[in-house]
Amino acid sequence: QVYSPADRHELTACMQTSYASGSPAYIRMGKADLGDVHEGQVSVGAEPLPVINAARPNLAIATGSMVRLVKDSIEANDLPFDLVSVPSIKPMTYDTVRSLASNRGNIVVFEEHSKYGGLGSAIAEALIGHYRGGFKSVGVDDTFSERCGDYRFLMQEHGLAQEHVIAALTDMAKASSSRTEESL
Repeated sequence: QVYSPADRHELTACMQTSYASGSPAYIRMGKADLGDVHEGQVSVGAEPLPVINAARPNLAIATGSMVRLVKDSIEANDLPFDLVSVPSIKPMTYDTVRSLASNRGNIVVFEEHSKYGGLGSAIAEALIGHYRGGFKSVGVDDTFSERCGDYRFLMQEHGLAQEHVIAALTDMAKASSSRTEESL
């Protein structure tokens, strides 16, 4: 089991689920504490948790502290994305991911982890052969950090700060609208 909670509610649920399973688990706990994403208690299983569910044409999928950054970016810029949080990276149900992806123009995955072997890879594996829209994974490149600093510095250093989130979402929304215009 691998968990990456977005807020205190997800962290509590991840701890309870992990303890109840009696199996080893890895819980990635960040130090950012960007505030709550959910208004109250949640239940954590293999299903992603909706954060913004307004039947928008595109989908953002995020884990850990990236959920709050993506949520704030979508809301502040009125971007055409719904958002789900994935506190359980493993196990994950591929059928649910495929269902969330159906009828979406684009999917953007955000994680403050390597793009390789993390949430983006798991989502891509779930969608291969089942999804034809645009797909982008935003995470840490496979490079060694040569400088250190606080949370904000490192997010900036690795291209994960809020302006990078907004740019990735905006670029994918534009790509979706240009594909729609081409098909008309």
